[in-house]
Amino acid sequence: MSITIANTTFNNVKYDAAGDVLYLNVGDPADAVTFDDTPEGHKVGWNATGEIVAVALLHPRWLLEQEGKVAITLPSRVEVSADTLDAALLAA
Repeated sequence: MSITIANTTFNNVKYDAAGDVLYLNVGDPADAVTFDDTPEGHKVGWNATGEIVAVALLHPRWLLEQEGKVAITLPSRVEVSADTLDAALLAA
């Protein structure tokens, strides 16, 4: 399964249903060497060349239920719909 957000395709997708955290990585999670918090409270990981290679979406199921979308700043703000995330959330 893969998820594309803001022109980045994450091919390593894991959902922690108990914690309601969706982990998205491009390849090996260890490739992320720097992490930043987004204004929305999510985490973004960058590789050594400054490319986004990891995202941790906090409470995506709750956000989709409450707001119908998950907003994240990467570096510009994007909104991710349920259509994009549902397969990953239901797979858990």
